[in-house]
Amino acid sequence: MESVKIVVMEDSPEAATYRTDIKGWVSRGGRFWGEDERMARYDGSTHKKCEKCGEIMEQRSWCEPCHEKAEHEAYLRMPLKKWDGVGGICSGGDRYFWSIEEAEEYAEDIGINLEGLELVICEPQYAHEISPDDEYNDILPEDQTLDEVYPELYKAIEKLNELIRKKKQPISWAPGKYRLDLSPNC
Repeated sequence: MESVKIVVMEDSPEAATYRTDIKGWVSRGGRFWGEDERMARYDGSTHKKCEKCGEIMEQRSWCEPCHEKAEHEAYLRMPLKKWDGVGGICSGGDRYFWSIEEAEEYAEDIGINLEGLELVICEPQYAHEISPDDEYNDILPEDQTLDEVYPELYKAIEKLNELIRKKKQPISWAPGKYRLDLSPNC
């Protein structure tokens, strides 16, 4: 037996059975936060007190001096390691050098000593393997794999993945987990 679908038109009294006046907090930007006054106030504010020192600052966790101090402390907790000269070293995650001489030159240009750059040994970043079914998921027929639909392309991607697994060539370098040991060799 077929079920009968009920039709309710928007002008029917059944479409809206009652009216309510919803109460809650609205931020300065007009966003409704329900009973969450804290989030409405956060969303509507531009400044706050630093969680560490109490200074007034723009909306972030810590003020710039406290953030810099925390970054420096994190750097000092990193283990020291001698650099093998392969790849790069970086300062602050945004300035990369390919030799100690280049870093020394930069430090001199900005008026600090080499230690002030807080250099970190970079780690190689390699290409990642490609998952054929994930890559083409949006256009593959339902319940089929690329291997079934286009075996030649699947085999070509697998051959590419073989090359990628060998990790012969870094694509780039990123800050690693060791700070550069600048102590002279004994």
